[in-house]
Amino acid sequence: MSENPGSSVTLDSTATTRRGTARRGRWLVGLALVAVAAIVADGAWQKPADPVEPLTLQKQDRVGTLDSTALRVATFNIHAGVGRDGIRDLGRTAAALPNLDVVALQEVRNPFWGFQGPQVSAVADKLGMAWLFVPAERRWWRNDYGNGLLTRAALTDCVRIPLPTPARHRFRAALLANFLHQGRIVHLLAVHIDKDLEQNTHDIQLRTVADLFLSLREPAILLGDLNDFSTHPEIVRLLQTPGVHSALADVPRPTVKSDPIDWIFTRGFRTVRAEWRPTPSSDHPVACAELELSERSADGSDPVTRTASLSLQR
Repeated sequence: MSENPGSSVTLDSTATTRRGTARRGRWLVGLALVAVAAIVADGAWQKPADPVEPLTLQKQDRVGTLDSTALRVATFNIHAGVGRDGIRDLGRTAAALPNLDVVALQEVRNPFWGFQGPQVSAVADKLGMAWLFVPAERRWWRNDYGNGLLTRAALTDCVRIPLPTPARHRFRAALLANFLHQGRIVHLLAVHIDKDLEQNTHDIQLRTVADLFLSLREPAILLGDLNDFSTHPEIVRLLQTPGVHSALADVPRPTVKSDPIDWIFTRGFRTVRAEWRPTPSSDHPVACAELELSERSADGSDPVTRTASLSLQR
């Protein structure tokens, strides 16, 4: 039987072509997987929020002049809406915050999946309050994590202040906002201090916040999760500074976090009453205080401090 050399060459050529095509296909798939992995890694990597991006007060039609002489404030680490039972329920978060004028929120997320906006918006809608999201970190190509503010008082201006982060892996930002109350400009500082001790980030941020609060003209309020106790040197310094008051000093400790790390400091105010509100909606209680302005600021003056223009959006 005679052989056909031409047919053999054709088969070999076809097999070589197929192997080359398969190799190119594997290379293309590999390159695509590397590209996808790089994109995912870039999105997942925590980055600081843009420090000059304007802050926007949402639902401004919900603010107005506060008629009462009392100013009801609170600070609450909402734990991204996840309660001690592991259930995420922003309805419970809102239920813990009735009858308040200004509330500082910490651990506020802006979920990538669902695109429903930052969690503070859902809480504000349930309470009928205006809201502000103060991003500190970016992930997934969007502002992902930070603080929030709920308010019934109209803000005159506000600015985000990035806090020092030597470790460069978790980012924090403070909010400095001004609003009118009883004809006076109140300076509000709302913060969430990192608990990282290894890189001294915690101490540096706490010192920065204490210095900033003490530099504000009265009346002034510091609200936030400071992630430390009354024994920390910076908190001791605040407590020992003339004119600085801890609104929660005379209130029994909360059943949740019996050594509280959430604080309300004031200057130029007197505390009418204060309380810790236990709630199943977070691993923190709500720290609340009803404040009234002192007769006079310690320095006898009350100029308006303009820090940044505020974008208002209905």
